[in-house]
Amino acid sequence: MKNISHSPTVGRIRLKPNRVKPIRLVWLALPLVLLGLATGLCGCASVGHNFNNTAVQNLELGQMQSSEYRSVFGEKPAATSTTSTADGTFEVARYTYAYANLGSAKGRTLILEFKDGKLNAFEYLSSFDEDHKAIPFDQATRITNRVSTKSEVVNILGKPTGKALCPTTLDDYKGKCDKCVEVWSWQSMSSISTFGAAYGGARPTIQNVFIGFDKDGIVSEVTTGAVNSK
Repeated sequence: MKNISHSPTVGRIRLKPNRVKPIRLVWLALPLVLLGLATGLCGCASVGHNFNNTAVQNLELGQMQSSEYRSVFGEKPAATSTTSTADGTFEVARYTYAYANLGSAKGRTLILEFKDGKLNAFEYLSSFDEDHKAIPFDQATRITNRVSTKSEVVNILGKPTGKALCPTTLDDYKGKCDKCVEVWSWQSMSSISTFGAAYGGARPTIQNVFIGFDKDGIVSEVTTGAVNSK
């Protein structure tokens, strides 16, 4: 297997670990890496460092410090950045790992955001089989604005794959902060065929549900969708 985690180029995508401003749209960041890996494949290959993804399930907003994430997920995030705004100082780190062989390309990515040193948001997306859990996207219609509570949402959809407190700099969440004080997300991505990608075939499909909550923990917004990365 060819490991190209330190190579600056994958297909037509240029990677500069630790020096690139993180992509703040999780559904865009991972498919770009997968497609670049799949279309340029001539054997087995990997991109990035296979970080400690099992720790994602333990993340709770406000609990982790920005000084701690490297010891938990790994010393080599793919990219980091710091932005100062009127709302505070936001630090963002992205971990990305992708693997491809002659049959398929799979990947996982984690985006962490810290506001003034505390975990303010995170997003996790993966197409690896061991990460896949059935998310009942069709059940989102059971969730009612201004009625459903956080516990009721979890009972319907299961544990979210991402959360954010408002304000946030992460693009998947910040547009929803005008109606919410907290946003949760459920996202799932398919793996892709390396043969299909090389010849312009199928692209990874991402399904998602975003649910916003008001200050009392009651649902204030529900959005659902699917993205086909072309």
